[in-house]
This record gives sequence, structure tokens and C-alpha cells, in this order.
Amino acid sequence: GDSLEVGVSADEAGVVQVEHAELGASRNTVALSCLYVSTGGPEWTNKANWMSGDPCIGSWYGVTCDIIRSDVKEISLEGNGLAGSFPSEIGLLTALAGNFEFQVNDISGSVPTEFGLLTALTDGFQLNENSFTGSLPSQLAGLSALALAGFQLNENSFTGTIPTELGGMTALEES
Repeated sequence: GDSLEVGVSADEAGVVQVEHAELGASRNTVALSCLYVSTGGPEWTNKANWMSGDPCIGSWYGVTCDIIRSDVKEISLEGNGLAGSFPSEIGLLTALAGNFEFQVNDISGSVPTEFGLLTALTDGFQLNENSFTGSLPSQLAGLSALALAGFQLNENSFTGTIPTELGGMTALEES
């Protein structure tokens, strides 16, 4: 198949710009390329194969795929030296169904509302031990399929009250 090229850069204000070399750019490639740029990818502890071809075909470090559908189903970048903030494009990863592990990094800013679009996520959503600030978005209630005690946001600098909508996440179990 043809090689897909995605150009991703950040301007002086930190705004991520994405340029697709072809219209059929994989949403996985776009989302993960934006993540790489916005969280200082070149400085990550392990960045094996990132930004090289398709994340599922190219075996990007920390990315697990459903090979049949060629969709990203899990991301585990725990303690990998990520610094910066999550891009809104993270919401494109709607096939995520396993773990979303970003604990023990230096990710900052607010938690994107787009996380609420990851409705198939069942095993874990771990953002603990980072540098998040601000209030939790009510859209996190979209993670209602989380069935294990993997909703971890501790050791950040959140402010405000916990959104009442999170009370609807009834599949969560006590750890």
C-alpha cells in the first residue's frame, strides 16, 4: 500500500498544526501524531517507531492494535517522560477498548472534554501522577463502560467540585 505521511508541528503558542499528505489519513495516525508533538515526543524515554508509518502496522511503542480492524485499542505510555498537554485530537481514538495509561508523566493543562468520546474504554483510564490543573469536565461521564477500578486521576492539581455526571459511571468498582 501507499505510505501515509502526516506532518505535525506546534507553533510558538503550542497550537498543534496537522497536515495530511492524502485525504484518507488514518484517524489513529492523526490523533497519535498530535499526541507525540503536544507531549514532547522527541524527548520521550521510549519513542520506538513513532511517527513512522501507520501506528498499527509500524508497531509504535506503547500502542496495541486490533489487527483485524487496524484500530488502536490500547495505549500504555506510563512513566515515559511525556510533558505538555493532550491534544483535542485524542478524541479521534474512539476504538480504544483496553487501557489508556498515561500515569507518572508530566502532562499538564486541563483534562480534554474529548476524553468523553472514548466510550468503548473498559479496562483503565489512568492519568494519575501528572500535572493536570483546572476542573474535571463533565464529559468524562462518557467513560461509562469502565468496568474495573481503573479510573485514576489522583496526584494531580485539580480544582473545583467533582461533576455530578460522574455519578452515572455505575460500572466502576471500588478498589
